[in-house]
Amino acid sequence: MPAILKNFEEVITSNQLASIECRIKHKEGYYIPVIAKGSIVNRDRKPKIVGIFRDITEKKLIERKLIESEKKFQFLFENAPLGYQSLDYKGNVLAVNKAWLEFFGYSKNEVIGKWFGDFIDPEYIKVLHTKFPKFKEDGEVRGVEYKIIKKNGTRAMVSFNGKISYDENRNFKQTHCIFQDITERKKAEQTLKESEKKYRVLFENSPSSIILVDLDGIIVDCNSASEFLTGYDKADLLHQNISNLDLFFDDSLDLIKKNFKLIIDGKETNQLEVKSKTKNDKIIWIVIIASLINIAEKKYVQAILHDITEIKKIERELNEISQLKSELLERTSHELKTPLISIKGFTELLLELHKEKFDTETILILDEIKDGTIRLQTIINKLLESSLLESGKIHFEPRQEDLSFLIRFCVNNLRGLAKTRSLFVNLDIGKKLILNFEKERIYEVITNLIINAIKYTPPYGEIKIQTKKKGANVIVSV
Repeated sequence: MPAILKNFEEVITSNQLASIECRIKHKEGYYIPVIAKGSIVNRDRKPKIVGIFRDITEKKLIERKLIESEKKFQFLFENAPLGYQSLDYKGNVLAVNKAWLEFFGYSKNEVIGKWFGDFIDPEYIKVLHTKFPKFKEDGEVRGVEYKIIKKNGTRAMVSFNGKISYDENRNFKQTHCIFQDITERKKAEQTLKESEKKYRVLFENSPSSIILVDLDGIIVDCNSASEFLTGYDKADLLHQNISNLDLFFDDSLDLIKKNFKLIIDGKETNQLEVKSKTKNDKIIWIVIIASLINIAEKKYVQAILHDITEIKKIERELNEISQLKSELLERTSHELKTPLISIKGFTELLLELHKEKFDTETILILDEIKDGTIRLQTIINKLLESSLLESGKIHFEPRQEDLSFLIRFCVNNLRGLAKTRSLFVNLDIGKKLILNFEKERIYEVITNLIINAIKYTPPYGEIKIQTKKKGANVIVSV
């Protein structure tokens, strides 16, 4: 109320319109902000004061919100994690925040009013002279990079984004910019560029074929060695799907597709040996070593191809030689084994049946013959075992054979040995027994059984060899 009365006094004194903001009490007891205006009017020849009150509640609410917004802005301005700066039309610093000062290492007094170019590396001043006018012309800027100089002399790369604010007449008022430190990112980019440059040199000069394929199977790059290997020009290979090239046979292509999927899924894969054909239909063998790599933040499958046609040819020839050697050893061993059994058997019979008829020297000689046959038999067995291991034939390979014929063959080979002991061999076997068995292995088994029978049956005794069917099998007993 005192303010209103004072306002009335001013109206009376100056005889002019006056206004004041105040609060008046509503009938219901609360206060309303108003603006009061008063002036002197003559009524009935007497000066009187006329007052007008206008409710300014909404105005006061807006003003309070503006003040709160300004406080929030000031708080964010000072505590923002990113550096902020504002420049005038000439590029002089009007304002900076705490993050800006901490990054550059200056105090606010050392910065305000200075030309922004004073904080930029000389090699980037030209960029400022080009970009700043463009910034003022466009009204905004994004991703402009500068190399700046900190107070301690160290350099850093920063990226600026900003906008310009204007006054009510659309005249330039000031810039508002934030920046990010991109020093480490630029170092990483430079390292990546150098790495990619080295990769490109190795890629182009590698003696091995290297083909780069995207995740859709499209060839995006290949080196000159790939042209030499396949017979296709680089232009013929690029942008082609690996499946559509007449480079691989269907079975090889199936293997490559399976391997390709495993690689994309991040699983470990082995190198592939596949048969291929060149552009001029020459058949070649290649080994493929594939892996997933990243280039410029994109994933590719890198396939390294080696021509192993000559290696495969040599392997094939070596396998043939090895097989011939194994077959020769196997045949020689079997050929030696049959007479050796007779020599060993007759020597043992002489020593057992007629030992008393020989003098000591003869007995020693016969013992030496027997021991020699044992040693020779051991050597032959080892040769045979070695040949089987090298040839991979140590496993059984049964075939349709006549078991009756094989038994008679074994008996005939050892009949002379049986006669020396006056043994009678009684065969009670089927006329023809066609079975699926490994002839060489069964020959060894039956021969050993008959030799043991001859050795341990008393003279003038009987050796009975019998076969008996049991379902699909045949039991042989000696």
